[in-house]
Amino acid sequence: MAITVRQYLYAVVGDQIQQFESGKKSKAALPLTLPKDVHFQSKPFSLLTTKELYEILKARFTVFVAEQHIHYVDEDNIDYLATHFSLRQKGLVIAYARMFPYKEKGVYTIGRMLTLERGQGFAKYLMEQIVSEARARQANTLRLLAQVQAAPFYEHLSFHTVGDIFNEAEIPHVLMEMTLD
Repeated sequence: MAITVRQYLYAVVGDQIQQFESGKKSKAALPLTLPKDVHFQSKPFSLLTTKELYEILKARFTVFVAEQHIHYVDEDNIDYLATHFSLRQKGLVIAYARMFPYKEKGVYTIGRMLTLERGQGFAKYLMEQIVSEARARQANTLRLLAQVQAAPFYEHLSFHTVGDIFNEAEIPHVLMEMTLD
């Protein structure tokens, strides 16, 4: 018997969902004001310095290769088209994502989302900045491929699952979308 995406999500992250539904608040659920030593940055690839690019690639390696054991070629030529969003502390990337135009007009894709400082609301802050930038570009849809365990986070930000679970780099993912007003 096949299970639905929702059933699988609840099975994988049941404790997290149960905690969220019970109304327990975490620090990340509060409106976030960045600490004075954390700085937001948004730049197209062409304006990134060598040091900034190195720190982005180092953060991506730390999360995706060292922590999650994903072995893939990170250099996919999309970085050239993307706007790179990051939160930096003492020059080091502590949260990162990129946004780039999709084939369809008005649709943008978010990728390589990561945080090194978890549970402090940095991912939420970064996503709010990305959504704001997408609206400024008159986007009507944001898309992302979410690891299944991260889907509830994106659902909390108004993304919804589209389609079935699939494997990407041997990790269960779902396609998620947010419709922008």
